[in-house]
Amino acid sequence: MALAKHADLSGAESKLKDANRRAPHWADPLKAWGDVLARQGKTKEALAKYDEALKYAPNWTQLKEARAKLAMQKS
Repeated sequence: MALAKHADLSGAESKLKDANRRAPHWADPLKAWGDVLARQGKTKEALAKYDEALKYAPNWTQLKEARAKLAMQKS
């Protein structure tokens, strides 16, 4: 997420994709990847990452809030 904070969104996306590949059942990289996609305006893709993350962390409040906020912006 450090890359995303410094506006290197493509670099952040690449690192998060790699983190997800290495730990496919962890919600953290998926949520962060969704955050990066949302910042890039890729709403559909971001929602898909949030949905995937929710499979592994269904009670994660911040994840559910991020997904709901983005879904509301989409409609």
